[in-house]
Amino acid sequence: MKFGLSMTILFREFNELWQKVERIDKVYLNLVDTLSKFSVEHGFKFIEIDSFGPFNSEVLNIIKDDIKERLKDFDEIVFHLPSWEINISAYEKAVREKSIEETKKNIKIAKYIGAKKLVLHPGSFGSSPYFYALFPEVVRKICKDSVNELISFSKKLGLEVCLENLPFGAPFFRKPDEFDYFIKKGVFLTLDTAHAITAGIDPVVFIDRFQKKIKHVHLVDGFKGREDYHYAIGSGELNYTRFLNKLIDIGYEEIIILELMTRDDVIKSMNLLKDYL
Repeated sequence: MKFGLSMTILFREFNELWQKVERIDKVYLNLVDTLSKFSVEHGFKFIEIDSFGPFNSEVLNIIKDDIKERLKDFDEIVFHLPSWEINISAYEKAVREKSIEETKKNIKIAKYIGAKKLVLHPGSFGSSPYFYALFPEVVRKICKDSVNELISFSKKLGLEVCLENLPFGAPFFRKPDEFDYFIKKGVFLTLDTAHAITAGIDPVVFIDRFQKKIKHVHLVDGFKGREDYHYAIGSGELNYTRFLNKLIDIGYEEIIILELMTRDDVIKSMNLLKDYL
């Protein structure tokens, strides 16, 4: 199986790196360097990098040549589009339009640095998820329009979009049936195991329903009804052997990203996953 690492393994070190380097663009390159070095040292040939605040498209555009050079030897690059303060399903039109605009800028950067695959959240719902829950049909319609626009934009650049299931706390797009519309439109799925578990759903249910339409996986542990804290494999409620064997059964050949929070968690998880590495 093809395993890779995500930039999330450095999130807890972000403040320390910030103190060492003044320029924000240099901080991001420091993160990329650290992730790349650790990945190579442990035999990972696949990598997923993120666009997250304060590293917006303006910052990344300045250093896109440097990012491209640093990642050129990886077999495949996945680019996680922004989601923290970006909400493509925002009820407010101005917020939504700016979110789509920023996402498109990141898509262009992803193309430039050599990414082939994009991970997209169907709206973050900001700090008011319960407000959005009051208008389910309106929000779903907004999301469909926004995703369709971004899919069309990405396809013109030759990039594959994988929509990600959301975790406990999000009002929508947690359940498998909520992705039927997008799958029929030709969108693929990023299956996040912890997001499924926190939402009270066995991730294997997604595999049974979507099979080959799953083109990307975030392998991470979690607990039903709790926040998504990206626990190491084996420390939560994920039956990882059952899950991975199910992927093998359907002939899954895409990347599996260990979307963990620390390098120590990667080592712990690798020890459990040694029969699959």
